[in-house]
Amino acid sequence: MSRNISKLSGRKGLKDNLFKRMINATGKSKNGKEIKQLAEEYHVGMSTIHGAESFYEFLRPEHKEKKAWICNGSACMCAGTQGKVRKKLSEKLGEDKIGMMFCLGHCYETSAFHYNGHNYAGSDIDQIDEIIKGKKINSKKMYSKSFATKTILMGDDLSSIDQFKDLVSNVLKQDKKEWSRINFCWKS
Repeated sequence: MSRNISKLSGRKGLKDNLFKRMINATGKSKNGKEIKQLAEEYHVGMSTIHGAESFYEFLRPEHKEKKAWICNGSACMCAGTQGKVRKKLSEKLGEDKIGMMFCLGHCYETSAFHYNGHNYAGSDIDQIDEIIKGKKINSKKMYSKSFATKTILMGDDLSSIDQFKDLVSNVLKQDKKEWSRINFCWKS
């Protein structure tokens, strides 16, 4: 979960909180009418409302007593790291204070969890005492460096699909050894 979403989800007093509206709509919608209205109002598909609501399930009122959330995204689950995370958090906070939430965006590190508005991963769980005390921890984060000598950007210089197709075609014609020097970046 991004820092922005973490901050937004924790804000109190919003008059028209989309998260609350999604939860209410999906919780009481027997025939899909409320979900359809919400989807039309925000110009999104009904599946988007269902997907977002299930992704942000931790915002449900019945989960307000939870103190920490363990990532149950596919990378963390497949890595088999979440049992250790659950055990350590349960020892410190109690099993009833632990919830599950979908991907926290630390797939490259696994062992991800959310506590007190912050996301942690990797070996951060080994510093849980400091985290609970509110101390800043020294996270050993993974970083990568690109050795690309050329960047392909989706932007003004590729304003048509034909320009993009030509660029991809030229890249694919190159020797695969050259690909390591190309950084595929998508400008949003």
